Amino acid sequence: MPTVLLLNPPSLPGTTANREGSAGMGALSEEADGFVYPPHLLATAAAVLRHARYRVAALDAQASGLTAEQTLARLPAADVLVLPVSFATLAADRAFLNRLREVKPLLKVLAIGPALRYGQVVHALNDLADLLLAGEPELALPAAVRRLLAGDLRPGSAVNPYTLAPAHYLADGYLANLDELPMPAWEVFLKAGRSYPFLSVLSSRGCPAGCRFCPYVAAQGPVFRAQTPARTVDELAYLQERFRPSHVVFRDPVFAHDRERVLALCDEIRRRGLALSWECESRPEHFDEALLAALRSAGCTTVKIGLETTDPELLVAIGRVGDGRAAAAYVRHAEAVIALCRRLGILCRVFVMVGLPGQTLASAQRTAADLRRMSPQRLHIKAYHWYPGIALPRAEPADVDRQEAALRRAEAAPSLWRRVAARLRRGGHG
Repeated sequence: MPTVLLLNPPSLPGTTANREGSAGMGALSEEADGFVYPPHLLATAAAVLRHARYRVAALDAQASGLTAEQTLARLPAADVLVLPVSFATLAADRAFLNRLREVKPLLKVLAIGPALRYGQVVHALNDLADLLLAGEPELALPAAVRRLLAGDLRPGSAVNPYTLAPAHYLADGYLANLDELPMPAWEVFLKAGRSYPFLSVLSSRGCPAGCRFCPYVAAQGPVFRAQTPARTVDELAYLQERFRPSHVVFRDPVFAHDRERVLALCDEIRRRGLALSWECESRPEHFDEALLAALRSAGCTTVKIGLETTDPELLVAIGRVGDGRAAAAYVRHAEAVIALCRRLGILCRVFVMVGLPGQTLASAQRTAADLRRMSPQRLHIKAYHWYPGIALPRAEPADVDRQEAALRRAEAAPSLWRRVAARLRRGGHG
């Protein structure tokens, strides 16, 4: 049986390539030790390929801090190399594949990831990969590997997974039934002492909200698709029993979109007596006091909400709300969620954006003033990045630094414990 090597490729020097960020459209940090998700897509791919009786090997070059040359030196022998690519990390992806082709010109390369739904990503890589599997690749991987080894696909082809495994997919390349996915084979990456600060679960995909800036819809589509609560709790139980992670992060873009599903999920977690620390994210209006209390009782320690801005005109312009009245209700509800989380003992992380098309310094200052009143426990400021498939245009050059500085002044002063912890991480200096 052929061997398939699953590789999370390295970053370019001085950067961090987070290929699973932004739902697989990617995120790039201009620092060598930036945030990165564990390779959930590849762990699931390992389970799918093993079920199809392929031998599987794995290497997380990103988590291991390997350079391109170190990665190439450690690659085990394989018949097919499978690696994720993304829009935000195209420079790193292309640089690694160029070097790979110089060292191993005959190795069959299968590139995967939702960013391959878009022509500009395909055109950047189709001279370096033998096959590009677009959309949600997991359950089409066995057929893709088989066809690649048989040589019956044109080199550099971009393939919709529906054409390879129509029983599992919608015609647009999205998985039809998320319950069909196997439990991720995290063990292929956790061997030899490898560890991650958390493991992840992806229990739902897609969002119908219509925000014009969102890469999640570009990757997962506008239709909400979810696992059944029992399937999701099966995975949580599997993680607890097999891997005992210190924390679990739900990667769902709108975890609480279906309120009844979440309540049923929390009931099932409690019924089975699971003892996991976990977090989720959703739009502010998806949360209320009863739902937050249910989350807390089921082990949820952190809720993330994307506030983005409190400027009503900008909220309408980016498609977050429909009109000014809805914008006012949206901001009031976000403030209520922040207060409820504090009262219930849930950490609330609030995300806002800078550099949005049409955003001004005055808009950022208004948001900062509102945030000072709301006093979120954690504030995360993210710059707007354009991705293919989103409705907003590329942003014109804006005074992003001044917008960010205005919002930074709304951050809560760190607690004594956080200051001590930061000092310890720096080795006691500064």
